[in-house]
Amino acid sequence: MDDGVAFSLAPRIARYLEGRGHRVALSLEHQLLPEAAAELKDADFAIFVDASMENSAEGFRIRPVEAREILEGLNLHTVGPEWVLAMGQRIHGRIPDAWLVTVEGEQFDFGNELTPACAERAERALHAFRATWEERFDA
Repeated sequence: MDDGVAFSLAPRIARYLEGRGHRVALSLEHQLLPEAAAELKDADFAIFVDASMENSAEGFRIRPVEAREILEGLNLHTVGPEWVLAMGQRIHGRIPDAWLVTVEGEQFDFGNELTPACAERAERALHAFRATWEERFDA
């Protein structure tokens, strides 16, 4: 259900960026894996999209992500964007600018569709992402 919001939102972000003339490589995964660090080698920018259980006034967050190694207790459920960036830095000697877009979910059971509330928050997140991108990077 809402845990799959990235499968809905990330392709829409990719189409938006392609429409603005950017070359985009889209990777859709159920879980972020350490191998993602290898995909960052030639990237200028990385955008991570995920569901969140954290509440926020907007129902979504868009924030820059910095490399941060978190090795204690590392397992597949703790590999996050910060760790992937740190591994990319270690492997390639550089990392792209990176942002994380999270959308608040409410139902994390098994299912094929987003809840209406999560779908609406994802739509708002897409509009906010576009505005942020245009303000910061395509000005």
